Amino acid sequence: MGYIEDRDIDIAGLCETWLTDSHNATTAVIKSYGYSMMHDHRDNQKGGGTAIVFKPFYKLSVVKLSECFKTFEVTAAILRSSTVKILILIMYRTGPLSSLFNQELDKLLSDCSGKCDHIFLAGDLNIHFSSDYSCLPNQTLDIMHSYNLNKLVNEPTHCRGSSLDQIFCSSRQEIILDSVHVDSSSGLGSDHFPVLCDIKFCPSKKYFKTIEYRNLKEIDEDKFSSDLNGIIDGIDKNDSFAMQVQDLTSAVSILLDEHAPYVTKNIAVVDSAPWFDSEYRDLRKVRRRAEKKKKKSPEHHRRYLDLCDEANQLSNSKKKQYFKKILDNS
Repeated sequence: MGYIEDRDIDIAGLCETWLTDSHNATTAVIKSYGYSMMHDHRDNQKGGGTAIVFKPFYKLSVVKLSECFKTFEVTAAILRSSTVKILILIMYRTGPLSSLFNQELDKLLSDCSGKCDHIFLAGDLNIHFSSDYSCLPNQTLDIMHSYNLNKLVNEPTHCRGSSLDQIFCSSRQEIILDSVHVDSSSGLGSDHFPVLCDIKFCPSKKYFKTIEYRNLKEIDEDKFSSDLNGIIDGIDKNDSFAMQVQDLTSAVSILLDEHAPYVTKNIAVVDSAPWFDSEYRDLRKVRRRAEKKKKKSPEHHRRYLDLCDEANQLSNSKKKQYFKKILDNS
């Protein structure tokens, strides 16, 4: 972490983390430096593991992959701004290179390519791309090129030579700000060298607001009802009606503070899409209410699914109308 902090690195991809569970002393140390972390570890097995360590300033969301791969480990995340989505894939591959790896790599890129504007794949691939003894590295390159991914590291990244640690990136001119640099004098004591580069990216800032609310669901209804009846019985019936209302309002407010005091919470302010109008917002509210009731009966569950379809159709329709209007006015 000292290396990452000293160089003020915003996002770091790590291979061979050797983590064995989701939360441990290592993740706690990383968080103590002010960084966030998402990682994938081996279950019941030592070694391996991949991770993305990043400053919380950036909007990164985990990408759940549709299947487990046998020939490599990978951590996937989407880096978002207001205008672009970059898929970050941190990959670790070990052992002999096989045709199965190329098949699984093609499957991974096929599944993920539609989820983003650009792909940034990096990691310890352990592939000798300069090898003249096997056609498999060239097949790997062909697969990368079919997804417009270009190999960026040409310097040796291992103490024994060869560019085993690689970066593949689509639309290099749009993403990579500067040339890729291999820090062979890092002094970290590893047989692999850190690979550094700058990315053209203007992050969306996270804005927060503080809200106050009462957790009414946690109220003991019987106790509250009993206390409320006591308050009503204690109102002086000889006072004027206005005075009785004022006394009751004040007493009930105090009672609420006892049973459900105000709680403050910071929440992120999410930018809404331009087509997110009142009609779509109201339908989402109806869908949310139906979601809470879906377990009551098969009819409630069917109603919820119908509302999900209706909301998706309305969202797609709103998007088409919005972009059509932009094109018509251009």
